[in-house]
Amino acid sequence: LVVVMTISSLLSSYSSSVPLRPSTSSCPIFATAFQIQASVSVPQQQLSTNRLLNHDTDKIETLVKEKLNRIATGYQIHGEKMKRTLEMELELSGKVEKCFMGDNADGHNQSLLLSTKLKEKKVRLEECLAVNDRVVHQLLATNSKGGQSSLFRDVQFIPSAAAGSTGEYDDLGQLMGNGGLVEGGETKKETDGYDTALQVIHHTARDWTVGAAPCRDETILWIVRAIVQYYTRDGGSNDSRNDLRVLIPGAGLGRLAYEVATCKDLIVKGVVPHVEANDSSVTMIFAAQNVIKMLQQQQYQHQQEENRQLQSAIYPFLSDPQVNEIDARKRFEMEVFPDEHAVDSYKCYHDLTGTHPNLSF
Repeated sequence: LVVVMTISSLLSSYSSSVPLRPSTSSCPIFATAFQIQASVSVPQQQLSTNRLLNHDTDKIETLVKEKLNRIATGYQIHGEKMKRTLEMELELSGKVEKCFMGDNADGHNQSLLLSTKLKEKKVRLEECLAVNDRVVHQLLATNSKGGQSSLFRDVQFIPSAAAGSTGEYDDLGQLMGNGGLVEGGETKKETDGYDTALQVIHHTARDWTVGAAPCRDETILWIVRAIVQYYTRDGGSNDSRNDLRVLIPGAGLGRLAYEVATCKDLIVKGVVPHVEANDSSVTMIFAAQNVIKMLQQQQYQHQQEENRQLQSAIYPFLSDPQVNEIDARKRFEMEVFPDEHAVDSYKCYHDLTGTHPNLSF
């Protein structure tokens, strides 16, 4: 077992092999087995008295749906706040221009006025916020049909390590506790912490766009190269190495796990990677799951000889602080995800093995 990275999953583990249902019922590659498995920490006395019934699992799935919906709604609130701030700047610029130029403001070159530039920025901001909002809802979508939840393959309850715990769910509660420590109370973790729509956008851009490729090369791909070097150093002929199992704690949006699972240099040497990515954030898990869904759908389109692209646009810098901003145009730079390298890796893996990557969360 190879363990890479050092960030442990503090609260809960969510497991899934490359997921999801197709966009149409005729798509054969999205097996129902590719769903999320959850491990939830609960007080020891609940396990000892067998108090965990089906309604506990239903409650967990309901809480997850509510959480993801809150986070998606939170991005809409964030967008409205950005627009209100820009409207205030626009109103102030108009008053300043009228103060200095009086009624002659209309006689000046309008393109040089700050208010004109802010109006253009406002239009662009609204367009980009709408795109990012669609991305957030796409990445945090949950799939269920017929009233039967399809969020989890199953839910495992494990005893809590907390001494003297009396809470109904140690790690769960309202699922506010996932995603690290933030001052200001538990609810702040969904607005200012790791479990936020902004973090989903930033992690998606870092893990799944071509613009962040240099960053990934410095931070994660050297790990893949080290695994390849170690496990193929004698030609990959050692049978004990052919069934390679890799655990990746703190997996985030899952690009490192994906790169290991689809590594061509391992596959051609007969080394089969079985990768488990672990993260404390249910938000990141569902976002990663939906990115993998896009890759699966793209592979299906290729098999059907269809040229329809399933990639999505994203504006990763849109919500950056407006402090010491030199060029506002940088804020509106667009990226596309998943990147072509990820699409090609999925296709190459499928061509070599005839199956889909052994990747679980």
